[in-house]
Amino acid sequence: MTAIEDLYVSAANRFLHSVVVVDDRARLTPEDDDADEVEADLEDPSPFAGLPLSGTKPPELGSGANEGSDAAPRPDSGPSSQDAPDPEDPPPDPEDGTADENRLDAGLLIETFARLGMVCSAIRPEGAASDVERLVARAASRCDIVTVDWHLATPDDHGAKALAVVNELSSEQDDGRLRLLAVYTGDPRGDQIEAALIGLSRTARLGPLLFQRNSTRIVILFKENTRLPAHSTGEIVTVVDLPQRLIREFARLCEGIVPATAMTALGAVRGNLHEILSVLHGGHDRAFLGHRLAQDNPDDATEHLIELIVSEVRSVIDEDAETARVAGHEALMLWLQDREESELAVSTQTIETLSLRGGSKIVRNELGNSDADYLPKKKWHPTALLASGDRLQADDLNARLAERMTVRHLYMRSSPRRLELGVLIADADRHYWVCIQPLCDSVRLEKATARVPLLPCRASEDKAKFDLVLSADDEILQLALRPHPSEIEVVEFAVTPTTKDVGATFVEGEWRFTSKSRGAYMYVSQLKPDQAQRIVQDLGTTASRVGLNESEWLRRKTRGEPT
Repeated sequence: MTAIEDLYVSAANRFLHSVVVVDDRARLTPEDDDADEVEADLEDPSPFAGLPLSGTKPPELGSGANEGSDAAPRPDSGPSSQDAPDPEDPPPDPEDGTADENRLDAGLLIETFARLGMVCSAIRPEGAASDVERLVARAASRCDIVTVDWHLATPDDHGAKALAVVNELSSEQDDGRLRLLAVYTGDPRGDQIEAALIGLSRTARLGPLLFQRNSTRIVILFKENTRLPAHSTGEIVTVVDLPQRLIREFARLCEGIVPATAMTALGAVRGNLHEILSVLHGGHDRAFLGHRLAQDNPDDATEHLIELIVSEVRSVIDEDAETARVAGHEALMLWLQDREESELAVSTQTIETLSLRGGSKIVRNELGNSDADYLPKKKWHPTALLASGDRLQADDLNARLAERMTVRHLYMRSSPRRLELGVLIADADRHYWVCIQPLCDSVRLEKATARVPLLPCRASEDKAKFDLVLSADDEILQLALRPHPSEIEVVEFAVTPTTKDVGATFVEGEWRFTSKSRGAYMYVSQLKPDQAQRIVQDLGTTASRVGLNESEWLRRKTRGEPT
């Protein structure tokens, strides 16, 4: 691996905490002859106590004596009388991955993950594996990686149940989270598995045995005893090597300095969750209730507590040296070394110099003549240096980062919305408005309607000057604000009686605010608090200007202008 790949893996390793393995041949003790002990061992450590486990003893993996037994090792050529299959069951097919040699040593896998500081749980479906896809989906909502065998049902369903699991975890109705799903199988027919996965809607093939469906990355890996044909491009991974292989694949899913920094920061938060809980302990309850009782508006205390929790999380990230390192100059230079020369408009040395000293401090004669041409005295475009000099591509990249730094991302899409400071809305004609109602005037509304001041955000006519960017349907909207009192429009909205605010109603997949005379307004997004406050400040500054009759000579002298 390259140095930057090592950094990504390190970030992923710090972030990842949990894995769920779904395999009907999962066993904790490959040499255990007692079927009841096998079932109990698998049942105890698993959080899925309601899952039925097989009542028959799984067959042995390879050869070897049972631990604590004097019996001689059994050959691979056939099972013992204790392991005799039910005569009504179809015989295992060594070519499709359902033979005995394709069992999973879950005990070793759990131990290997544990050595990496990760928790691994094994789900072993029984019989037809009915409803296993919903069980796995429930578990996946709390875990980072899922692996699933291609053959989960008895009698064999040729991957139908595994495909149902993949479909459930990667559907369009998922929560948008990035997921890694590995099909870890002993079936050598990777082309047939590929064809089944491609058959799912919205599945893109990224490479050999690698796919993307919605926000889920799907990779096919083969168990160590898989009999791959000579022409196969499949990758055989041992149980011991599987954890690191999955971590590397997750790191590839989140490649980049920004996601690596995010993973590192969130890993720091995960690692300090229990200390945060110890700081925010129940001993504060009485004082918090007293704080609420002392408020003129008691519900304000709820927001105060939430802000306290957020500040503790922020403190963890601020104090984490590793997060700062991953976001720093040296890590960015590793990223730069991984770029192709064709991606850069200037030399890596020039970019390194700019990264260390800043573009405004660079003296033109410090750079080569060709590189200096990209740095005009008053205006330059640093992102274009990293995009082969392509200004259009650079503008698109800049706009998407600017949106993330300006506008809140909606994580809880189903959470009710209310009209308050910084909320962006659109009318039926797709004209955009930002609410400038103070937060304290957006709650505890006693009347049936409320008059709300809105400031227009119009599509920028001058593409060189705009205040906000929004992405919509893969397009970038450039919006210009008009922070002048004459531009304010006051619209009367209906107040929600139960919450005593101007609440939105969820209609046809979007949140809508109902006005009394202008129809419905669609909730678009919400500015981050500091950004919204800046708009109000600009508006107030414009409104507070003082007009004076003064000496022109003195006015010019005040500004240092010639008289």
